[in-house]
Amino acid sequence: MTPISSYNSLGSVIGITNLHPITTDNLFKIYIDLYLYKSLSGGQAHTQEAVLSILGNFEILNQRIILNDGKFQYDDSLARSDEELNGIISRLRTKVDQAKFNKLFYRDEDGMPFGRNKFSIKEYLENLRDVLMSWQEPDEEDRDNVDHILYLSKFLIDNLEPLSTGTSKFSVSRVDDKPSELERGMDLLKVAQYLFGPQTFRLILFRSLWYFASDGKYNVLPLSILPEDLSEYVLDLGIISSTQRKSTLTNEYMPLATATDIRNHIPSLLLGNSFFNLPVDDGSNIDSTFYFGYGPLPFISDSISIPKFIDSYELNQYIGRLIFNQFELSLNKYKIDNHITDPSVSKVNLGMTAYEDIFSVVEDKVIRHFTSKSGDIAQNLEDAFNILIEARRELLSFTNDNTANMLLKGVAEDTLRLQFIKFFQNPIISTTKIYFYSTLVDGKIPWIEFSKNDFAGKFTQMTGNTHASQWSAFDYNYIEQYNARVIDNRVDVLKKLIESQPEGSRNVRIFIGQNIGSSSDLSTDYGYQYIEATTQSPKWIPKTEFMTSQGKAPSYIDVSFEEGTYKEFEMQKLRYLVLLSLAMELRMITGVRPNQEYEFNYRDFIFIIKKADSSVNDPNYIAIFNHHYITQLMPIHSSSEAPSSVKRGFTKINLECPYKNEIYWKQEFSRRWIEYSDFIPFWVSGSGLLINAFSYYKDYFGYS
Repeated sequence: MTPISSYNSLGSVIGITNLHPITTDNLFKIYIDLYLYKSLSGGQAHTQEAVLSILGNFEILNQRIILNDGKFQYDDSLARSDEELNGIISRLRTKVDQAKFNKLFYRDEDGMPFGRNKFSIKEYLENLRDVLMSWQEPDEEDRDNVDHILYLSKFLIDNLEPLSTGTSKFSVSRVDDKPSELERGMDLLKVAQYLFGPQTFRLILFRSLWYFASDGKYNVLPLSILPEDLSEYVLDLGIISSTQRKSTLTNEYMPLATATDIRNHIPSLLLGNSFFNLPVDDGSNIDSTFYFGYGPLPFISDSISIPKFIDSYELNQYIGRLIFNQFELSLNKYKIDNHITDPSVSKVNLGMTAYEDIFSVVEDKVIRHFTSKSGDIAQNLEDAFNILIEARRELLSFTNDNTANMLLKGVAEDTLRLQFIKFFQNPIISTTKIYFYSTLVDGKIPWIEFSKNDFAGKFTQMTGNTHASQWSAFDYNYIEQYNARVIDNRVDVLKKLIESQPEGSRNVRIFIGQNIGSSSDLSTDYGYQYIEATTQSPKWIPKTEFMTSQGKAPSYIDVSFEEGTYKEFEMQKLRYLVLLSLAMELRMITGVRPNQEYEFNYRDFIFIIKKADSSVNDPNYIAIFNHHYITQLMPIHSSSEAPSSVKRGFTKINLECPYKNEIYWKQEFSRRWIEYSDFIPFWVSGSGLLINAFSYYKDYFGYS
């Protein structure tokens, strides 16, 4: 039998290119969407946009870097695109029962991921062999690239004897000089990498790849999972990242002792030369290590030269640290850019966030002012540069001194920083002149007029106060006036979506759900739940005609744009729903007055648009929206038996897919929704929505 390693498709480097096929930013976004998105966003599931972004990068994600004559180069011989993967699983699924096919994705017949000690790697490889051997080769004229991949995979496996059953360990003994079970297991792992692609095979083992049916075909679906869940899956197979080495003096590796550890190793697990050892039935020192190889690493310079005789452990650790450092930098920047904080955030971090946001506005205004000014352009640019140097210095001074570094003797004025603080905290004025006292231009103190509009959506709390309720720089009247435009634009998106339904039907029912988090002992993540109204529900929870004096009913709002309806009232309903989607809450984390610490979160409502008169149990829907996205593809985690209270009840959300062939989805809906996201947060308490404090946001329905 010819060993697998002799085939070019698996054993040699072909298609080498020195081009970087993916940017560090794109790679980081995939990492965020897959493994940190849910934890950073408060438990949200994937959105359509995130899924499409990951899918669109599968081909370049599946490229590898290899060491060739001491230089890193790209190998695209196993670069599987999402189209190829869709074709592969569609071909295989038609010949295999669902339970066996689900095992390819490390899931049981109900689609739930296998936990620890439930499904060994040996069982996985034997199942892979069975699935591939059931595939029927098409006629020559019907072959395409997908079938060639399947053909070679089946051919290679057909040349391997089956693995024995009855034990999860691999035999290292050879019979009649044939490859041992361990050798066959290694070859089957290479086939799995060849079939699915090296990175997507990792996603399968990490339970981060799933599939769904659409128009008789099957499509891969990347899944965002929590780091804690990934920790369980990694521990299950004993996968080790290249950053887990104990020291440079030993080849031992540290296991992932806690779920917290996983966060430091995810990038290396996904892209580094991670490995695991196949369990063997012999206590000898025989090598049973399977290495995944390196993924695409665009931040590794082409100029790096690696000594030919470098220790492989040292190289793995070195590359692992490069990956860790790059993604740590990217994560810190991501948190600042998205104003993501956590209980350990410091006042310095908050100050830096405010500085970055405010200086970005100041820099833009100063450059625009001096480039449009008449006179010598070179001198104008030099003046702008000098102003920005001093502005940076004053904004970074966290002492809040009330006297500027004056060039004019005997005159004491507020520093640039203090001028902005007073401007942001003043509820009356909406525009002001900001003076740059530390610089003279043409013998005069320069000034530029700023409007609070310039800082819409920016973080402007410069006093170091960590109380989230004091972070907004704008008075209620200003917030209401500005946010009304954002809400109206999103309402227009919803109205056009409703009116785009086929057969002239312009009636929908919009159910309200919310992510209610985990149980008090953290044993159950309840996820999203339909909200049920009770007789004691707060006014912001709409009640329905099905309410009884004793019972509870799903909370929804019917919207109709049929002829004869009072359209303004229907628009008011949509405004209310959009407002609700943007609502935030303030929650105390820890501390006793006066040193309490707070965090702010979106209330994480979710709104499911269904056909008119639909029940809460209808598994199909038109679209789903929340504060970030409107989409047709949003897998939702929801568990049963979520606890209810006298004020509200909860019902498990069961959804399958959009109504088939009945909704013409326009990408314009998603694009415009994101485009109109520059909303100034208004603060609400942990128990109620302060909607009535805003005339524009009042409760339009008057439910009792």
